[in-house]
Amino acid sequence: MDLSKIGRKENIELGLEMYSSESRSTYTLTNGGDADWYWDIDLFLLGASTQTPDGRMYLDATTTKRRVEFVVKAFAREIEKLRQNNLVTRIAFLENATGGPVGMISFASSLIAETGLEAVFVRPRRSVLVSAVKGRPFIPNERVVLLSDVATSGRSLLSAISILREAGADVSSVVVALDRESGAFDTLQQDGVQLNALWTATDRTSVRDAHRAA
Repeated sequence: MDLSKIGRKENIELGLEMYSSESRSTYTLTNGGDADWYWDIDLFLLGASTQTPDGRMYLDATTTKRRVEFVVKAFAREIEKLRQNNLVTRIAFLENATGGPVGMISFASSLIAETGLEAVFVRPRRSVLVSAVKGRPFIPNERVVLLSDVATSGRSLLSAISILREAGADVSSVVVALDRESGAFDTLQQDGVQLNALWTATDRTSVRDAHRAA
């Protein structure tokens, strides 16, 4: 299998796992467009199960552990690059208030331990009783990187960045597991934010083509 066209060599193992776990059907994306494939980080973990010949299901703990390690290590590498350039002193996770995917929240404790960085949680909807940002108050010029699972149009990421900035954070970087290359990069760049992706739709196409040629 020829994977030479993949741009993120260090994340090939993670990308192969992502490709093997994606859903292939017709979906409506957050930007309103249609797609014939979809990747959900929640299902990436919850779907690591195996069925026995008699129909029973059990957790494939080895696959689940491998996937968690791939995600944590890959995000930690990107965060370390930002830290070396003095672009991050704290990490932020986006909570979903609409009942959708949990996303990167699942990896919060592991990434805090792996990076040694303090975290904050961003809530997309304000409430009288609950703050939009969960965590200690930001100190002046505290540099925060927002972590998320998928970037599509970039609108939800911009909303979270706006909340963080209003709370006093300096946000100039976002790291996602998958960039669908559907406008998020340009949308964030226009707001002075760099989008860093572990895997892209282009990388995914290279894996698909390699599988077909094998």
